[in-house]
Amino acid sequence: MTGSDASTPAASRLPIHVVGGDVEALRARLPPAARERVHRVETAEAHLFPDPDRTPGWVFIGADVGAEAVLGLLLRLGQREGPWSPVLVTADGTTALPLSPAHEAPLDEVAARTDGPPSQVGAVSFRVAHEDLSRIRHDINNPLTAALAEVQLALMDHEPGSETAEGLQVVENQLRRIRDLAADLVAYRVNRS
Repeated sequence: MTGSDASTPAASRLPIHVVGGDVEALRARLPPAARERVHRVETAEAHLFPDPDRTPGWVFIGADVGAEAVLGLLLRLGQREGPWSPVLVTADGTTALPLSPAHEAPLDEVAARTDGPPSQVGAVSFRVAHEDLSRIRHDINNPLTAALAEVQLALMDHEPGSETAEGLQVVENQLRRIRDLAADLVAYRVNRS
């Protein structure tokens, strides 16, 4: 299930904090059910965000928030627990740049990751994490599809209700479950226009 599923209860969806910018223009672009979760943070108060009482969630940062305030905000979010998802909205209000800081880490640890495989870089880079998740999903899906086909062929060779058929059905059900989990990784795909 992804966050955009209609079956997700509204109470379990993340709040939407709008720091600066045109809150009404942004609210108009949101799905109707999301509009009630918008919380305004004035541009002049960006340096205080997030205060300790704020619930982690989306953080839309308007283009009118100064660079120093944005940097401070990102540093504070990096120190906070929870699913903070900052997004910088362009001046024309039509494009968003996800910023998603990872958790704070020692610079030496991050520097060491620059020489590692993509999975090491993905911990600190949103874009690398997306590409890595896409590759992992693809690499899981192909052999999984082949394994499911083999199990289904083997099931045809055994009498329904036999011990072997029941064992194969258990394997088939588990393979389907793994396939469904891999399909959930589609939620991390970003459409590029």
